[in-house]
Amino acid sequence: MKIGCAIESITPATPVYLAGFGVTRRAEEVHDDLFAKVVLMEGADGYYGVISFDLLCVDHLLLERLKTGMEQTGFNSDRFLITCTHTHSGPCGTMDTGGGLAKGLDFVMGLKDMALIEGIVEKTLKALKEAADNCKDTRIRVARGILSGVGKNRNNKDLKGDEDLFLAELEQEDGKRILLMNFACHPTVLSHENLSVSADFPGAVNRLMAEKGYAFTVYLNGSCGDISTRFTREGKGFPEVERYGRLIVDKLEELLLTAKEAFAERVEADSFQVRLRLKESEDPERARQDLELAQKRVEEAKRQGIQGSALRLIEARRDGALMSFHYARNRPQETHHTVRVSVLRVNKELFIGIPGELFSELSNGLKDGHIHFVGYTGEHVGYFADKAAYDCLNYEAMSSPFERGQPEILVEKIRAYIRSNSPAGVDCRK
Repeated sequence: MKIGCAIESITPATPVYLAGFGVTRRAEEVHDDLFAKVVLMEGADGYYGVISFDLLCVDHLLLERLKTGMEQTGFNSDRFLITCTHTHSGPCGTMDTGGGLAKGLDFVMGLKDMALIEGIVEKTLKALKEAADNCKDTRIRVARGILSGVGKNRNNKDLKGDEDLFLAELEQEDGKRILLMNFACHPTVLSHENLSVSADFPGAVNRLMAEKGYAFTVYLNGSCGDISTRFTREGKGFPEVERYGRLIVDKLEELLLTAKEAFAERVEADSFQVRLRLKESEDPERARQDLELAQKRVEEAKRQGIQGSALRLIEARRDGALMSFHYARNRPQETHHTVRVSVLRVNKELFIGIPGELFSELSNGLKDGHIHFVGYTGEHVGYFADKAAYDCLNYEAMSSPFERGQPEILVEKIRAYIRSNSPAGVDCRK
């Protein structure tokens, strides 16, 4: 297949505020660059592909401008998975916290920064043009394996989690090599104490693979709403980021030895919508009291000397109470929200783009080796947590805008779509 690839730096100027942890963090330096990465494939009727950002998440502010620019330059944005790695050490300003489901979340995502957004869009359009101009016959090799020691269910380490790793090596006829990997894990080795711009461990993987001759590596995050390094990390600084990077690269190299050539005879795109009910918010005063109680529990745990992952679980409950208090004060007027699921199919491989943070506990039952979930795709709408998370008052459920049971409805709609559009079934061309 003819494939084009390009990469552009979207590293913000410093000082810059960092998004992701609900605390004010002003970064004075850049540890490693952030990128917009483009991989496009030439189909029978035009280009299809993936656009990946080293950002926390994006919404209509960026997507609408990018779509307009793509249409003006001959690209159909509906044929692309537009996704984020979800680094918590990237810039604030890419979300509209003045309205919609993200209203009032400026303490997590900052205030919108249109100059930053316009700059990212400009760099992305430049990368798209470069990728199209350099579209060449490309050899594709794929491999699948298990990557242990990185991600675990961050609320219950005894649950299965998702250690599936899928990779595709793209080698153009001129020898240029690009690696695409799909793996589920929050890139949160760096904690809220970090004050440097960074892509976290996906950035370390990109650099280490570049040292081995790859132009760049695209990290497609999976269903990691309940997956992180909470129970596997041995620290929270850049040495630990480097350790994870090397652990992942070692596995990538091992799998590349077993990679098999794939012939991409067709590429197709599709999407469908699912209408989900939003949760009813608590009474603001009751929510405030719950938050105060959760904060007291954190303080008591610290006095008792509780540390590490055990303390983080208690802090996560406090963070969930904070989000519940936020929703109590910023309840949306709507009772439902329509979620858009994106689909990119390359031969038998089906990539399902989720506009938020889906629990692996929900998506694991749908995976069969050829079905790959890609989180943070399109307009970010928050967590899709399972019923058990609501029953346990986990952070993810408390911070989700959706009513208990609604994520299960989303997954059943995805299951029905897969059954109707399986690789061996009917055509899913848009």
